[in-house]
Parts: sequence; C-alpha cells; structure tokens
Amino acid sequence: MAEVLRRPNWVITRTFSKAFRLAAHRVGYGVAHPDLIRVLEQLRLPYNLPSLTQAAAQVALAQRRELLAVVDELLGERDRLHQALSALPQLRCYPSQANFLYLQLQPGTAADPAAVLDQLRRQLKAQGSLVRHTGGGLRITIGSPAENQRTQAHLVQALGAL
Repeated sequence: MAEVLRRPNWVITRTFSKAFRLAAHRVGYGVAHPDLIRVLEQLRLPYNLPSLTQAAAQVALAQRRELLAVVDELLGERDRLHQALSALPQLRCYPSQANFLYLQLQPGTAADPAAVLDQLRRQLKAQGSLVRHTGGGLRITIGSPAENQRTQAHLVQALGAL
C-alpha cells in the first residue's frame, strides 16, 4: 500500500462492508498521494457520512482484531459450502471470492427456472434461511458453520420437493 503514496494518479479504496460487517452504513476509505487527496477533499461534501456511520466505523477499527479473526473461518466455510452445493446435480454453484455464493438451476432442471427459484427462496425463508433471488439465481451469504449447515440442509430438502 505504500506504493500508492509515490504514485500521484493512484487511489486505493477499501470498504468496511464485508469483513467489518458495515454494509448497511456504506462506509469505506481511500489512500492516495497527498496532492490527490487535497483535490478530492475539495470535491467532498462537508458532511458526507452520518455521525452514526462514523461512530460505527471507529468502533469497527477499534475492534478490528476481533472482527477480522473470523475471516479465515468464513473463507473456509465459503469453500466448504461451495463444494457441497456444487455436488447437487440440480444446481450450478459459481466460484466466489466474496462473502456469498451464487447458484443457478442447471439447464433443463425446470420448465420455469424463475418460478422454481422463487419457490426455493420462499421455502428457505419459511425455514429461517434468507437468500436473495437475483439475476436468475440465488445469492446465499456465508454465515457461521451452523447457519451454513442449516441452509444447505434446507436447500437439499427444498430441491427434493421439486
């Protein structure tokens, strides 16, 4: 990251959304050469973040060791869940570098894939597993090992009912 301070036209941005669990607050930061920061500061609104968001970011930074300690577990869970869901013949589970997996029905699995996906989403929701039906597939956020196991079991059960 030190390299960015020597490059007058580089900006590195980071979000607090995933690892710091502040997605709803839309907070992040940028690192750049001081001359570029001065220009950006002239464009920035005077109160660009609500005080509650600023406070949440400060708490997250103060507790960063605890918050970041679970990242390795989440990465492992993402890989484990990806492998398990990829083994289901009705689904295509895409590889991910994010904190979620994206699933689509395999071609030919259903005459109306959108309706089946919405039915799966509703069944999972009724069982306490919230997933998002988006872009012709399901987006499953990685949770704790217990949450992921529950979602996997609910998904297998819902697929079996098709």
